[in-house]
Formats: sequence, structure tokens, C-alpha cells
Amino acid sequence: AMEASAHVNSLAARARILRALPGQLTPAKLADPAASLAAIRALDAFCLTAADAIDAHDAASRADRDAIEDGSEALDRFVAHVERACEPRGGGDLASRAAAATLLGRCARDCAPRRFVTSLARWGERLQGLVKPDKTADATVAAVAAARAMSEILRRTGAMMDVP
Repeated sequence: AMEASAHVNSLAARARILRALPGQLTPAKLADPAASLAAIRALDAFCLTAADAIDAHDAASRADRDAIEDGSEALDRFVAHVERACEPRGGGDLASRAAAATLLGRCARDCAPRRFVTSLARWGERLQGLVKPDKTADATVAAVAAARAMSEILRRTGAMMDVP
């Protein structure tokens, strides 16, 4: 069991899991609460959104460096997929867009500082699109998910400020 755990938490495994997730996170699956919860749990359990938190230059071996770079590229594709899923033209209904907003909040909470800073404005724009004056229940769920994700972004931004 220990060997299996080490394999699942390896740098190379992170990249493989991240590459597989966009195909699993179709709008229909994002709209399914069980499927979206499973994706969120996978992100947390395998520290997937921190795939590029380790600098490739600090890798212990060439294989680790390649795995870190591969993980970072896979995370780029995953984040782009989640960003698209937040948008109306991403093909999903409000329930799937709410799940995407939650995933984007996880990315904001856990990603490497460089990714966070370079993505901050873009993520805010994607999430703002979910906050609408529509009074339907689905719109409310989407707006709450977007507000929670924005809260993660603001909390992390505040923690990064070095103000005496």
C-alpha cells in the first residue's frame, strides 16, 4: 500500500492526473454534484493545483525536472479548461459553471505564487460573469460559488501584501 501511495503522489502521476481531468470534466459531469465533488477531492488529495509550486531548477534529477515541467504544462491546460467552463460560451449550464468556479477557487488557493499573480485579473473576470441579478435558484448557486472563489483570491492577495 505504501508503494502505491508513493506512486500516486509522484510528480509524474500529478501530470497524468491533470492531463486526464479536462476530459472527465465535461459540462454534464461538472453539473453532476458527485462528479464535481470527486474532482475537487482529487485536486486536494493529490495537491494537483500545486503541480508547479516546485521550481524545476531545484529538482533532484533530470527525470524530476521533466516531471515538474510536464506537471506545470498539464496544470496550464487544466486551468484553461476550468476558466472556459466558467464562461457562458463554455457550453455548461449554471450548475456546471458553479462547479467550475469552485475548482477555480481551489486553483487560486493552492497554485504557485507566480501562477496566482499572473492569473489574478483573468480569474476575477471569469468569476464576475457568474454574478448576475437573475433570481433563479441555479443563478444563485453559481453566484455563491463565484463569490466563494473570489473570496479565496482576495484572501490570498491580502496574505501576499507586505504592508507594515
